[in-house]
Amino acid sequence: MPRAPAGPLTQALVPAPAPAVKHGTAPSGESVYEFSVNAPNDTARMWLVAAQKDMPAAELFCQEHSGHLASIHSGRGLDQLRQVAARFTGYVWMGLLKGPSGHVWTDQTPLNFVRWAGGEPQGRGICTVLASWSNLAGSAYYVDVPCGLQMMFVCRF
Repeated sequence: MPRAPAGPLTQALVPAPAPAVKHGTAPSGESVYEFSVNAPNDTARMWLVAAQKDMPAAELFCQEHSGHLASIHSGRGLDQLRQVAARFTGYVWMGLLKGPSGHVWTDQTPLNFVRWAGGEPQGRGICTVLASWSNLAGSAYYVDVPCGLQMMFVCRF
């Protein structure tokens, strides 16, 4: 079988491997699905938390467990996160907020990767969700929404 050429195009053609998911319980009692994102320059342990919370409560939960809402630093990492989230829900909170000078991650890591859905951000809110539903290319996108919506969320450790 011929191999794809090396380089940036290869990353776009080769789907991210689906992460292994382990069901567990957080110390505070919530049901969590633990997985790892493994991508160049973007490796982390994550929890998809089954509880429905608004964005501020979700960030507080992650901080209470020594993390933050997920920051995403690569297309491959985003696609791995989508593969897990799409098994359970269409939208999850992540840690991207609109600040006075632009968007920032709650964990203060650099904003070095974004994948907004077409026409986004629209200014509906300062918080951002990952739309884990898949388009024909199997990708996930960011959507801005009001922070008070209740939904599942992803913590990064």
